[in-house]
Amino acid sequence: MESTGSNAGISPLDELQRQLAEDLAQVVAAPTPPPAAQPSTNLVATTVSTIVLQGGPLQLVIALLKSGERLYIKVADLLPKFTFLGPSLDEALNLQREHEELLRQIQNLPTPLEEFYHKVQEKIAANEPPNPVLIEEMAASLGA
Repeated sequence: MESTGSNAGISPLDELQRQLAEDLAQVVAAPTPPPAAQPSTNLVATTVSTIVLQGGPLQLVIALLKSGERLYIKVADLLPKFTFLGPSLDEALNLQREHEELLRQIQNLPTPLEEFYHKVQEKIAANEPPNPVLIEEMAASLGA
């Protein structure tokens, strides 16, 4: 395929893959050395999330790790792979439609703040006493 200076002729899947690579490069920074040894009373919560989206035979697994101010995102798995074209043109077009549907589902996911709110509401509804320190740290990690 001939390379041109514009994005003309690039499929939405190729564009998404390029954007994911750029976003991942921007989000994941090199680790910084720990601050000078000082006793600290500040607690930092680390949250780990896994998002699994499935639409028909397509499955996307994204892993998120947030610790303090750092956010690490990784596309853990995608089935079928972006690079799999299918054995025929019809199959390739079908896979492209399924990938586009999966991308629409990703765009319709709730925001982290909405998800946090629903989890707190579930705890309250289950009469579980929420841990105020954990709730505050989770809210702070979401920018609330």
